Amino acid sequence: MLAAARMDLSRIAGRVADDPELHDQAARVDQILEQVIQNARSEMQRLHPALLDHFGLSVALRHAVEERCRALGAEYTLELPEFAGGVAAPAALAAFRVVELMLEGKTIRRVALRLRESATSLQLLAEVAGDDVRDVASSEDLRALRLWLESMGATWSAGLRGDVASVELTVPRAKPAGVATLAD
Repeated sequence: MLAAARMDLSRIAGRVADDPELHDQAARVDQILEQVIQNARSEMQRLHPALLDHFGLSVALRHAVEERCRALGAEYTLELPEFAGGVAAPAALAAFRVVELMLEGKTIRRVALRLRESATSLQLLAEVAGDDVRDVASSEDLRALRLWLESMGATWSAGLRGDVASVELTVPRAKPAGVATLAD
């Protein structure tokens, strides 16, 4: 809708080219619309990273950790399979959000992330060292994610040792459609 408004504004601006004041106003409104479009794209990406949908959890996690650690000058180690699939989209998003929240600390010095696969689950271990990890580890957002993941059958273990916060979660793989189990 914003792009359509911009196109309409462009047509109007072409018709008022003779009036410099109206043309300047149209240009200002066009700049505002462009900024709103950019902000909307950024917010959509923040809410649901396209990397997660298009390339999977491993790639999205790698990108998040590398970007954040580069920005802070922090060390990191990643042990991620090339592709970790078979997890329901909401569970993958929640697992990604856990890591993203843990990376919010402003004094992060070191991050270690490991993702392992089994036939029935993915196991994620995230460890973050920094002066303010206690604040992140006790955040309401992290508690909400824990409840969300547990409602999807995930198990969760968290710890805090000195300046290192850790979260280990096991996310069950999604059952393929049309596959019956003994519980069915």
